[in-house]
Parts: sequence; structure tokens; C-alpha cells
Amino acid sequence: MPSEIGPEQRTAGPHITIAPVIELHFALFLLGRHYMDPDRWVPAWIAELDAADRGLVEEVPSFWPEYGLANLPNGDPYGEWGELLVGAWRAGVLLAADAGPAIERAVESLAEQFETPPLPSEPQHVWTLVDQRVDFLRHNAAARARYRDLLQRLWAVVEHYWERQGRREAQATATELQARLRNEQDLRRLVPGNTFVHKDIFQPQIAAARGRGELYLVALGLGGEGQLYWALPGFVVVGVGSGVGDKLARRRERAERAAGRFKVLSDPTRLAILAELLHADYHNATTVTELASLFGLSQPTVSVHMKMLREAGLVTSERDGNQVSYRAADATLREFVQGALEETLRKGSRLPDPPAA
Repeated sequence: MPSEIGPEQRTAGPHITIAPVIELHFALFLLGRHYMDPDRWVPAWIAELDAADRGLVEEVPSFWPEYGLANLPNGDPYGEWGELLVGAWRAGVLLAADAGPAIERAVESLAEQFETPPLPSEPQHVWTLVDQRVDFLRHNAAARARYRDLLQRLWAVVEHYWERQGRREAQATATELQARLRNEQDLRRLVPGNTFVHKDIFQPQIAAARGRGELYLVALGLGGEGQLYWALPGFVVVGVGSGVGDKLARRRERAERAAGRFKVLSDPTRLAILAELLHADYHNATTVTELASLFGLSQPTVSVHMKMLREAGLVTSERDGNQVSYRAADATLREFVQGALEETLRKGSRLPDPPAA
């Protein structure tokens, strides 16, 4: 994998690679998010690290708040460490094969006098905060030393997970992407799950970078099912998590479960029958015969509707001799509908889709 890439080395892309510095950047993002919201999805190694070294995990999200540079100008928290990528870009080590020396060179570069480059992938308010962080580190040697120390100590721990599993998973994902690239040139199909490559706003950046040989697909070994998109001068980086296929399969399964629930309630006649059974008493229809008479339907048609409602758990039956009456519970219906909504909309637990940076 390249440690430094100059324009003379570029060929038509996309280029597929692994990049420990990008892994570290994503790990910083994941650790910060895990600290702020422990119930949200993170790769298993993040939870393992949290249990093994809680102090380090807490130190990551507390660094920038201490200097008043944790939030965007509108007050929203900023979870990424864009200044690290800027430093790595400045030092020419964004795609370095060894993160240890790359961290040292990236932080050293942040002490130099230079203008923060354009960040086409980021909105203006993000660029503003990244620029403020770069300027702060440039003029504050003590903070810069502390920043370097934190990143080095973090990588010393993260490297264990990188060598144990991350590198292997990243290389496997890179190999898979390379194989698919032979038959698929459309990036939107080549990179499954990465929503960034589907957004219209990024298409000109991606097309231009590809034409210049500056488009890089970085296989993330520690990012789990995560994804990222960053554009710097000379580089458009699309991060692809190794578990993105699992995420898409799980999303499809949730959609199928939700669709099954909505299907039960999609027929107006069946819904009218269910509403009648929610108020089942002496004055309401409760048997197939009564329901058929009330709605002007054949008994076999009502029986089909009742079968679907019964299999969905929305009605219960009670036999009295040869007569079977049906009832529905308001609480059961509410739980059924809520379940469909959760399958469709749910966010924030460890089960739903992972983060994007």
C-alpha cells in the first residue's frame, strides 16, 4: 500500500487500498459516539476496548471540549477529527501503510504555516471548525503535544485490533472490491451501502476525481459496517466497511417484516373487520356468519380475512359449542403497528444501521 502518493503516480481509478490512518480517524469517530450514546451500534472491538480501558475511551471525546472546539458554529457536536486528515494530507501520509510514523508526521505538519485546504465533501460550517482546530494546534504547542500523545496512545491500543482482525478484514474487502471492479464500473453499484456515492451533490466530485485518477476506495477493517466520504485536494476517499453486506441484508429483513405487518392492515375490508372486533360485545358482530352478513361478504371471504388476522396475532377466538366468536385487543393492535413502525424507522440501538462519517 502506498505511503505517499504524488500526481505523477496517479493512474485512472478508482484505486482500491487499505489505510490505517483512515482507520484511526474512523475509530476516533466511533469512540466519541460510543461514549456519548453507549446504546448505539459500534463494532464489537469498540465495546471490548471500552471494557478494557475506559479511561482512554473517555479521554477521546473530552479532548476538544476542553478547548472549546467540539461544536460546530450552530452548536451541533462535531464527531469527526477532520484536522487529523488535513494534517495527514499535508504530510503526504493520508494513505500511509504504517499509522505510527504517519501520526507523528501528520501532527508535525499541523505546526506548519499553511492554509486549510478546501474540503469539498464538507459543508462550510464543518470547514470552519476544522480550520479553527488546525489554527489552534499550530499556535498551541502544549495542546499539540497532548494531541500527539493521545493519538499515539490510542493507536498503540487500536493497532492490536488492527493486526488481530482489522487488517485481514480490510484486505479481504479490498480483494472483493478489486474483483468486482473488473465487471462493474458504476461506483453506485460497486460500493454497496455507501449512501454518499448515491447523493447527487457528490457526483461531480466523484466523476472529476475518477477522471484525474484521484478516487480511492478504502476498505475499512475496523469500521464494521460503517462508511465515510472525504474529499481533499488530490484525494476523494470513499470508505467501505467490511460488514456492509450484513447491514444491507439486515435492512432488507427488517423491511420484509415491516411489509408483512403493513400487508395485514392494507386491505380496507380486513381493517373494517378488525375495527368491528375491537369493540366486540353483545351489540357487535363477532362470528364469521355475523361479519359476513354485516359487510355483505361470503363466509369463505371472511374466513380468509380472519385467517390472516389470526396468524398475525391480532384476534383471538373462543368456541361455544359449534359457534366460534372472535375478539381483538386495542393493546395488541397498537403493539403490532408500533412494531411495523420500529422496523421501518428505528435508529439508535445496536441492531440498526451503523454510522456514516
